[in-house]
Amino acid sequence: MCKTRIWNIHPSLLCTIIGTSIDDREMHRILKRFRIDMRGDTSPLSMHQAIIMQCTEKSQLAEYIEKKLDKQFKPYLNRIREVGEDAALRTIEEGRNVKGVPFTALIWHLLRNSGERSADIGLRVFVATHAIGQRAFRLYDAISSDLPSGSNVWDELWKLNGLVGDLQRANERLKRNLARSKQKLEDLQIELDTLRRERREIRGELQSRESVIEELLARLDEVDGEDVLEEIERLKRENRLLLDEVGRLREELRELREVSHKEERMEARHAEIEREDADDPVSLEGAKVALIGGVEGLMPHYREVVESFGCELCYHGGHCREKDEIERIVEGVDVVFCPVDINSHNACRYAKKACKIRDKPCYFLKSSGLASLKRGLETFAKAVA
Repeated sequence: MCKTRIWNIHPSLLCTIIGTSIDDREMHRILKRFRIDMRGDTSPLSMHQAIIMQCTEKSQLAEYIEKKLDKQFKPYLNRIREVGEDAALRTIEEGRNVKGVPFTALIWHLLRNSGERSADIGLRVFVATHAIGQRAFRLYDAISSDLPSGSNVWDELWKLNGLVGDLQRANERLKRNLARSKQKLEDLQIELDTLRRERREIRGELQSRESVIEELLARLDEVDGEDVLEEIERLKRENRLLLDEVGRLREELRELREVSHKEERMEARHAEIEREDADDPVSLEGAKVALIGGVEGLMPHYREVVESFGCELCYHGGHCREKDEIERIVEGVDVVFCPVDINSHNACRYAKKACKIRDKPCYFLKSSGLASLKRGLETFAKAVA
């Protein structure tokens, strides 16, 4: 659709648009740029008239003003298109506004994009702006009559406009403060409810403890003093017996540990001899073996045994609090061995469950010795042969 050129817009409407969009300093700059002879009269009215006269016919100055107004009002174009031409026209006729869009921008875009309806739209805009001017003058008249003599009505209106802006900003701040206060009130109410609930629980606990104390006091009243002393002596004797039993069990544990260490050294030596004498060891080339538990000090020897079968060792000491560690290990290996003599119960349980879910072999070794691990590898090799 062809746009209506500025020189085809009614001069009275151009007067309104240019008068509200270009200030005196800008008009003087434009006239000087296009070398318009003002014959020494550079009053605001004369400059305004000269620019209007230049814009009523095709000229370089008219084309410049047209581009300048297009650029000045371009930021509002999408919003005006959302409103629609008819709705924007009715808005002007009813003296209403479109939020965020200057009134002059509405008029300019309607006139520039009127197309074949330029005459009808131009007339309706003229009538609407004429009515707005009359209402503005009535407002001017009403305000001026209440002001002291010599007052500038427009200055007072601008002061009122600034005051309204300040009040609006203050109102927004009050709204934000009110929202924050409401949120704080809700938080305090929640905290108060929590405190009330805790107070009820504490009261219940105190009542329960008072009942226990009363019961203990009643039982204490029933017990004779001599019976209490006799009971204390009996408990002392039981305590001594228990301490003796603990000492005996500790001694047995120490002896068992010594025997276990001797067996481990013998098994390690036996495994070393077998490794030296083996001419053709069983090969599980490329297999990944997980050993969960055992003696951490034997880890280098565990690795040698596993690598003698052509495998790669993934060792875990068996000290775990969460099953995720074991599951990650089981996920990346082909077989799992768990010594049951030196290991945590959780590690064995997690390993067994993880292997079952992933359908992977899991061998529980009776001993943490090297020979036990080697026998387990041989068993696994026979199973996969």
